[in-house]
Amino acid sequence: MSNFDNPMSVQLAQAMMDTNGKQKVSQSQNIYDADFEYGLQPLRWESFTYNTTYGQNSTSTSNTATILALPGLGGVQMQCASAGDINVRQSRPYHRYQPGKSLYMASNVNFGGPIPGMQQRVGIFDDGNGIYFAQLSATPTNPQGIYVGVRSDSQLPTGGLPVDTLISYDSWNGGRLTGNTIAASLDWTKVQMIFMEYSWYGAGALKWGVVINGLPYVLHLIGTGNSNFTGSPQILPWSRTGNLPVRYEQRSISANTPETFKHFGVSVLVEGQADRQRGYTYSYGLNPANPTVTVAANKIRYPLLSFRLRAMAQQSYTQASTNGAVTSGTTTTLVTGGAFSVSTAILGVVGLVGGNQVATITIQGQSAMPALGSTINISGVTPSGFNNAAAVVTAVTNNTISYVNSTSGTGTGGTAAFVPSLVGRMLNYQPQVAGAAATVTISSAATASSSFTGTIAASTSILTVTGVTGTIYNGMTLGTITGGTFSASTAVVITSQLSGTTGGAGTYNLSQNNTGAAATVAAASGAAVTVTTSAAPAVTTNDVVTFTGFTSTGGTINGIYPVIAVSGSTFTVNTGYGNNPGTITTTSGAVYNQLTARITANTSTTVTFQDVVTALALPIAPTAGCNYTIGLINRGQLLPQSLIINAAATCLVELIASTPTSQVGLAGAAFQAEATLGSAYSNAERDNSASYMSGGEVVYSFTSPPSGLQTIDLSNFFPVVNNIKGNIPDILTVAITTTTSAAVGVNFICQEAMS
Repeated sequence: MSNFDNPMSVQLAQAMMDTNGKQKVSQSQNIYDADFEYGLQPLRWESFTYNTTYGQNSTSTSNTATILALPGLGGVQMQCASAGDINVRQSRPYHRYQPGKSLYMASNVNFGGPIPGMQQRVGIFDDGNGIYFAQLSATPTNPQGIYVGVRSDSQLPTGGLPVDTLISYDSWNGGRLTGNTIAASLDWTKVQMIFMEYSWYGAGALKWGVVINGLPYVLHLIGTGNSNFTGSPQILPWSRTGNLPVRYEQRSISANTPETFKHFGVSVLVEGQADRQRGYTYSYGLNPANPTVTVAANKIRYPLLSFRLRAMAQQSYTQASTNGAVTSGTTTTLVTGGAFSVSTAILGVVGLVGGNQVATITIQGQSAMPALGSTINISGVTPSGFNNAAAVVTAVTNNTISYVNSTSGTGTGGTAAFVPSLVGRMLNYQPQVAGAAATVTISSAATASSSFTGTIAASTSILTVTGVTGTIYNGMTLGTITGGTFSASTAVVITSQLSGTTGGAGTYNLSQNNTGAAATVAAASGAAVTVTTSAAPAVTTNDVVTFTGFTSTGGTINGIYPVIAVSGSTFTVNTGYGNNPGTITTTSGAVYNQLTARITANTSTTVTFQDVVTALALPIAPTAGCNYTIGLINRGQLLPQSLIINAAATCLVELIASTPTSQVGLAGAAFQAEATLGSAYSNAERDNSASYMSGGEVVYSFTSPPSGLQTIDLSNFFPVVNNIKGNIPDILTVAITTTTSAAVGVNFICQEAMS
């Protein structure tokens, strides 16, 4: 009998307790739930596909990595058919763990049968941390290839690459320290109601189970405290964080046999009442020197104020640090002109370890430690025999470093200078889009135009289009209109597509209403700009790129835009509703992308990295002088609480949010971190300089009063979050549409939920 068994105590069955040992008597509270009866829910879920031939999120009909809505079944089908295919479905928000309460996730899934070289996972996890069920290749003792898994990048000395601990079904403990399970009776080619439950604290319990005939059965339980479930003593948290998303994942490592994985309803519950979301509360507003902006008459969706998460929440090194600027790079490396190095006082005792070959020093706690095999410089130690200008690091723990040294005895004092380990941290960098070329220029940028046959019925704002030559984009200005009655003071703009083929024949919503007889329209132009770069741009649809330093004869061209089409060495962006920047020929600007990667190794001046999701090389190399940050991806969320607005005249106010398939674009935008505007600990950034916007989803709309102050409750508003790769944070924009000139001021009260 173990020290933890008490023969006089009565222990409830694991299915009756949460992972903190409390009996489940309180009502569970859903904090997230979804079914897929009507589609993939792109506002709440991100779908990511990768194919070795067609790349990320390809729409090619030959792409073999596919995610398909099954409305007739109320579910989603994921299929990988070629080696290298990857499919991921991940909830947009990360669900916030609340200490003292279990976080419980349940879903209906059908793995299908095991295929050699295929990996499938479902759980509450991401690319770095979490727990899941997995189906891998079959083995003689595990013919269905079913495992439970724990993923963690909480590694010595200060974090590291994710490590997966897998437990085969034949080793499951049924929720007890010993005992049989029902695992052998489960057929994983059938639908299974699975659940997972965990506590964090760093040392909480983990639980996996199924529901059969309405009864929960615990299949496996891990108590991470006082444990060695990874094969060695558990001296670190089982996961770096308890804040995790729901995720469904397929990876074809080597299989060329199609595998279909289906998932259906899902929920995330807090065992007990969910506390109100915790976080810092901040206000995002206009420039204090200009607290109101005069919006001209007949403006369409003027972007008065926009905000988003900063891409990296924790920042250890940046271009502004002493380690210096980027000098060169490849799609897997970044090289700086300065060194990542740390000098620290040596604390404690320097002692001999291992026969005059290795010395161990105790140092002051650091946010980073040297990597194994790197160089450490020791100076000022008494006796001086411990000084070593180029020692090799042989071992690292939380606060000790072992290194090659031939002196025996003990020493005190001195300093240590070393290269910190950045392994497992994230790199965010903003390269020029044409790869490693020193200069990226736009050789031409033709404003899009389309010819079509279109009609606008009397007393309507609906345009019906047939016979399109070219592509119609939202934000285009209609050309000659025959018949009908419209406002003479402003152009008629296409604001959204309602039906039909994307960019082609169909029905479109307009910015103005036809008050006369039926009208005929023959052309549209503006808004969409096709850019030809000096080299292949290596961007994909829905990447967000930044234009800087360009001049234009028409409207604004510099700004932040989603890529809406790619073809060879050209790509197309939408510069905003009614914006017509004209044809551009210039060599005076640059186009930047933003990429995020996981660091796998480093020296004093070189960082080696890989894609966060695919673990492959990134599409664009760091370019000389580009901005970068090393730290952790921002996985928090911005929760709007209220909007305070004052306007001198009646105007339409719309809140327009990014989605994974329709990013917000802002012409003239220049985001500033709130941390530089007086809110030192804010993780948000805001823009109030943009003059045009495009894209996004209208999620809130109201009319301001003709004068005075108005407060709008947004406490039920959905969170503003980051994408699966961490490089494209959502943007939420306050857009103003006017009929007369109006001075407008706006402030958001927003909660930044980071824990």
